[in-house]
Amino acid sequence: MHVGIDLGTTNSAMAGFDGTTLSVVPNALGEMLTPSVVRVDARSAFLVGRRAFRFLETDPSNTRGEFKRLMGTAERLHFEAAGKSFLPEELSAQVLSSLLADAEAALGFRPAAAVISTPALFELPQNHATMKAGRLAGLSEVTLIQEPVASAIAAGWRADAEGLWLVYDLGGGTLDVSLLETRDGWLRVVDHGGDNFLGGKDFDNALTDWAAARLADATGLPPLLRSHPGHRRALGKLKAACEQAKIDLSRLERTAVVCAEVFTDPAGQPVDADLPVTRRELEELVAPLLERSLGVCRTLLEKNRLSPEAVGRVVFVGGPTLTPALRERVGALFGGRVAEGIDPMTIVARGAALYAATVGLEARPRAQEEAVPAGLVLRMEHPTVTADIEPFVVGRFLPAQGEEMPLTVQVTRLDGGFTGDAVEVSAEGAFVVQVRLERHRQNRFRVAAYGRRGREVALRTPELAIVHGVSIADPPLARSIGVARSDDTVLTYFDKGTPLPARRMAVHRTVQRVAGGSLEDALAIPVVQGEFSRAHLNRLVGTLQIRGGRLRRDLPVGSRVEVTLQLDRSGQLHARADLPEVGESFEDVVHVLVPSASPETLEKELGAAQKRVAAAQRRGFAQGDPALVRTMNGAADLLAEARAGLEAARGGDADAAARVHRLLLDLNGALDQAEAALDWPTLQSEADQEIETALYWVGAFGSPAERELCEGALAEAAEARKQRDAAALDRQMRVLRSLRHAAFSRDPSSALLELEWFEGHAGEAIDPRQAQVLIEEGRRAAKRGDEKALRDVNRRLNDLFPGSAEDRRRSFGSGVR
Repeated sequence: MHVGIDLGTTNSAMAGFDGTTLSVVPNALGEMLTPSVVRVDARSAFLVGRRAFRFLETDPSNTRGEFKRLMGTAERLHFEAAGKSFLPEELSAQVLSSLLADAEAALGFRPAAAVISTPALFELPQNHATMKAGRLAGLSEVTLIQEPVASAIAAGWRADAEGLWLVYDLGGGTLDVSLLETRDGWLRVVDHGGDNFLGGKDFDNALTDWAAARLADATGLPPLLRSHPGHRRALGKLKAACEQAKIDLSRLERTAVVCAEVFTDPAGQPVDADLPVTRRELEELVAPLLERSLGVCRTLLEKNRLSPEAVGRVVFVGGPTLTPALRERVGALFGGRVAEGIDPMTIVARGAALYAATVGLEARPRAQEEAVPAGLVLRMEHPTVTADIEPFVVGRFLPAQGEEMPLTVQVTRLDGGFTGDAVEVSAEGAFVVQVRLERHRQNRFRVAAYGRRGREVALRTPELAIVHGVSIADPPLARSIGVARSDDTVLTYFDKGTPLPARRMAVHRTVQRVAGGSLEDALAIPVVQGEFSRAHLNRLVGTLQIRGGRLRRDLPVGSRVEVTLQLDRSGQLHARADLPEVGESFEDVVHVLVPSASPETLEKELGAAQKRVAAAQRRGFAQGDPALVRTMNGAADLLAEARAGLEAARGGDADAAARVHRLLLDLNGALDQAEAALDWPTLQSEADQEIETALYWVGAFGSPAERELCEGALAEAAEARKQRDAAALDRQMRVLRSLRHAAFSRDPSSALLELEWFEGHAGEAIDPRQAQVLIEEGRRAAKRGDEKALRDVNRRLNDLFPGSAEDRRRSFGSGVR
């Protein structure tokens, strides 16, 4: 049995796949969906699911939902009656425990292993928290799968159609839009985009704000505000009524937001809500959110140079996609090519269960003491799930002393539809057979082994099973991962889309001394996730610490550090730093939580961003570039959204604060790109100069391979100029700069020229006195014509120029270059 879990923002679900039947596991109430809601009472007893959901409106101080949006943060959610606070992953573990208990009642055993789905745009801290939730719930083995991949597996594992798909996954808290391709029976992720803070909750908030304003108009009382902590209970009741009205409007043209005793007025009288609302009004309220989601779709297509016509079909996932206006607008963008007959509420759980079968994750717990069956040991390798109708099975017999080695084997399908030819066994006990599958189902086979005179040899494990369905390519990395360097640049280890698992080692140099034996001294190697070349614009997801207390002797500036980053199939990070010069290794990765900030800090950052937006808008209008003006209008929209979210953050909404922080990262990234576009003439001029210099040095001293790389970079730079892509042109200039520097270093006069540069900038070194000592040493080496010694001095001098103090601060205190 294979189990998959959709751990959702609003609802969660579990599905099981036994190789033949794929079904959703009902909860104790017979429902297919379990609300992701937890209540803790005064006795510290937990209530989960539908029974807890009933208290969400009436007792919000002891009942919590939507905590998935805070996964990976340090935010603790307080339960007043019990006087206790819990991390989001601890509450998620309660939801998972409830699902596992339901599975025990339905399946007869409590699953010990499961695949859990996560949004495609979840970053390492959020995925790490999800894995932790699974372990807290008692799962001994957890594998993660991106939600759009799970959806595509469930929608297409039995299908024969090939081509591009788009999965539009709008959950309670996140939007994932993914391009997938089925070709030759393989399903792979082409690319994805999305928004970690756009979901059904935002539809509810839009309607709740409308209802609060209408209620204020009707009563003449001040409106309920999300920024006001005292309004939380009343808004919770109103929001529950709005959510029901939104659901009603999925099938009705008009309904009403009805809620008794929303709050009491100054005279102590209860205030009820009975506010008529039409589907058209709801559509107008959520139109900006729908447009934002369509923008994600268009951006994803543009990035991959595709038109909507290239997409064969769209798969809708998540309860909010039942909204008629959403289906109409997204469907219209793709010419109405929408996959029908798919339950958007349970498709992710079903896909996760199928993926569990693909990776061979057995849900049944291993028996503590299992009687070992008699017979010869047979080890077999074969695909668990495959699109190949005639896959191979590879086997090897492992006879104990005195056991007979079989001479031939024959494989038979248990339904009688296939019987293979007898195949000889090699002297080493190995064999290869090709079997035939029945399409779109589980196929069970029996292996029969024969010895001398045709006598059948008893086998310990004579049966195997293979499911015919779509094969899954290795899961892709959602965002690039690398090490932040002290000059605020990033050395990328794994690009976005890299198949997982993945491993890479790179060499860095330290930019600070670490005193051996010192408990206070430490050097940080920050690991970041994101697509920006400037380190501070990416998300810090972990830090590898080299602590002085573990060093037997000092680690000097410029020491070699060999950093290895490794990601498993679930995207979990493992890191190691080897210090060959002192013979030490460090594997202490501090997993960083998704950062949160106070409303006051967010206010300051918003103010600074607002000034940048205004300045960039003025320059954009002056240059009259329509594309740039559109970009700046988009930045202004992000700014307005962040400003609105700040009001809710002031009211104690931790989710809103996290959202504003993410919006600010996106806004500053967009501004960086816009400012680079504004500086296009300057960048063009600098590129001309860099190209001219690189051509000279690479032509004079470059190797054949470097000349080839130079030609490639020039071609890419020409294309970037044609597209007016400042970021792409900047990337190619960095490539040319690196090639030019390598070629320049082969010029006999280059060592002296480098020394003269260091001499002119000695005051900028992190240790000016040490720099001066080295410069004098270099002068002496130059005077006696010792080029090798001079280059060694230059290498040590280079380590004293790691970037400014401000660069190091912005690059999360990185101690390496």
